[in-house]
Amino acid sequence: MNKLILYLVIAVVLTSCHSSSKPAQQSGSVVKITDMAGRTVEIPATIKSVICADMTATYFMYALAPKLLSGRNMKPTSSEVSLIDQKFLDLPVVGVIFYGKSTFNLEATAKLHPDILLCPLFHHTTPEYIADYEEFGHRLGIPIVMVALDLEKLPEAFTFMGTLLGKEKTAAEFSQYSQQTLNWADSIRANISNPLSVYVAEGKDGLYTISAGSTHSQVIEMAGAKNCALVDESYGYKNIPVSFEQILNWQPDYILVNSRASTEIESEVINQIKKDKVWQSLRAVKENKILVVPTVPFNWIGRPPGINRLIGIRWIASSLYPNVAQINIEEEVVRFFSMFYHVNISGEEVKALLNTNQH
Repeated sequence: MNKLILYLVIAVVLTSCHSSSKPAQQSGSVVKITDMAGRTVEIPATIKSVICADMTATYFMYALAPKLLSGRNMKPTSSEVSLIDQKFLDLPVVGVIFYGKSTFNLEATAKLHPDILLCPLFHHTTPEYIADYEEFGHRLGIPIVMVALDLEKLPEAFTFMGTLLGKEKTAAEFSQYSQQTLNWADSIRANISNPLSVYVAEGKDGLYTISAGSTHSQVIEMAGAKNCALVDESYGYKNIPVSFEQILNWQPDYILVNSRASTEIESEVINQIKKDKVWQSLRAVKENKILVVPTVPFNWIGRPPGINRLIGIRWIASSLYPNVAQINIEEEVVRFFSMFYHVNISGEEVKALLNTNQH
């Protein structure tokens, strides 16, 4: 998708933007914008309240402008509770819109007086999905804005939303960090002559995975590794069963144990992979080349595929290629959490978070 430039055209002189008693869309002050799906949308000139279609968009907004968030999509997970700011955890739950299905509580959402519904745009988002978002926006009585959250689009996305929300300075910092991460990953891949292969083990027995080339595999590939699971599933959100014979045939260099249904990695899964005689037939298991994907606030590969993937790229690259990706991952995690999640975490907390790969 070509880069889309945000056009703000003032439609009405801002005569009532100082009123805090009414939602901005009721004041009569509107602007026309072109969102990242190329749609022309009329929105309030001053955005005071935002709700999001799912947690990918919500955490994007939380990073950029947490005070403008009026709700969250689901109850906090235990991993979120452990390290994320309490004010965000206490936001009212509004529901989720996902692939044409919605759990949104329209009445409760209306009481929050949101100005826009922010919806995620990925490379696999079809016009039909956008039409579904538009239908829900119509039912809520608010405009929808599409923001591109594919990894390579994040620098542009922060710039776009920063202009929209009047948060240009903050957005520039996030855009720069995102671009630096992508450039850093490019440099890592350029210095890897023989990429390592990984198998992503999901499910209680480790026999579910994500497919190479899917949205949820993008972090692996950007970090310079190969996902050995060449199976037919383009989006990566489905449960994909594989047989152990397939894994044995792939002979991955590393096993990545990844949480799917919850953010909790079940210790018995890790123990099974490490101690089971069948799994021991894999060279990666024999050599203890097993990594457990960190899960705070969501797993870093991409469930959901949001800003959590930025730190995921750095974690995977530094874990697989320590001689090439020479960074202090603990310092990087502290920096990332401070910047994107607005919390200062201690060295002990970082070690506990990263030590999930030491079960």
